[in-house]
Amino acid sequence: MSDDEKKAPSEESVPASDAPDDAATSSEAAPKGKKRKNKKQRSEAKDARAEGSEDEASGDPADDDAPDDAAKEAESKAEPNAESKPTEESKRPEPPPEAAPLPPIPRSQRIRGGVLAALGLLGTFLLMAHAEQLPHGALFGLVTLLVGVHGLLELTGLLREDPDARSWRDTVLSGLEGEATWQRPVVGGSLATAIVLIGAVGFGYEAMPVAIGLALAALVPAALRRPGLLVFVVVGFLYLPLLGTFSLWDPWETHYGEVAREMISRDDWISLWWAQENWFWSKPILIFWSEAFTLSALGVDCSPDANPAHPEWAIRLPVVMFSIAAVLVAYATIKRFFGARAGVLAALALATVPHFFFLAH
Repeated sequence: MSDDEKKAPSEESVPASDAPDDAATSSEAAPKGKKRKNKKQRSEAKDARAEGSEDEASGDPADDDAPDDAAKEAESKAEPNAESKPTEESKRPEPPPEAAPLPPIPRSQRIRGGVLAALGLLGTFLLMAHAEQLPHGALFGLVTLLVGVHGLLELTGLLREDPDARSWRDTVLSGLEGEATWQRPVVGGSLATAIVLIGAVGFGYEAMPVAIGLALAALVPAALRRPGLLVFVVVGFLYLPLLGTFSLWDPWETHYGEVAREMISRDDWISLWWAQENWFWSKPILIFWSEAFTLSALGVDCSPDANPAHPEWAIRLPVVMFSIAAVLVAYATIKRFFGARAGVLAALALATVPHFFFLAH
């Protein structure tokens, strides 16, 4: 055998126990490399921090204010959000301001109220105690009753001037800015009332259509700038002038008119009575009270054997006034939500509906 062949087995026959030593040495080499790399990164980070501190020391002062500006901007954005969320205290309604106490009732007012109450209530008692029917008795009774109630309100202090109250002279009833005196409702209303009274007292029922037409015409200047009054004037022209120029319609006008006449004839304003059917309780009493009041106030003869010439005005007047009031309520309601023009149109539409027009008479 040659020397080379003798050496080869000696190289190949290395013991297996020596292999872990090589693995250990390689594993020891790897951590050493990582340690060197970590040391290098830490040194680079130190250098970077050092450079940054130098830049901050020698940099622009505006850069130092950047964090403050960012904080302020964040606060400004947070403030509206805080304001938009009201606290429980802000949700609570503020208590209304306490009204100033009214001054004590003057002695002169108490004396005046006592005198008016005594006179008014005494007059009402004497009218009711009188056995016979008085012409226009219901009208006199209304006047004495209003006087007595006014006196009681003054006597108890429920009716007295409030220093903070708004005077009627500051309302549209007195006049609008730049309006002539003859265009004010006070002037037109006074003139209209005088025309109706003169026509009714001086010329009788036959002159009522003309008198009512002239009275409504006296309100036109004031109504041109007041939509609510304009509605009253237009509907009044439709309903009032010819109100008593045609006979009563069967069955309801004659039926209700007879019940109202029985109230005056029997002097019983509580128990409703209707001719051959005796008691009459099927309808509310307001319509009969109102018709009986106008029959008595206008002086219509309600005795059993009487045959009044023109009871139509007295019987129809309460119903037509209720109807005009309903039209004005419709105007006020629509005006509140949609404006005056819509209110006027709605009121005129209601007043001219055939069924409503029929019932208004």
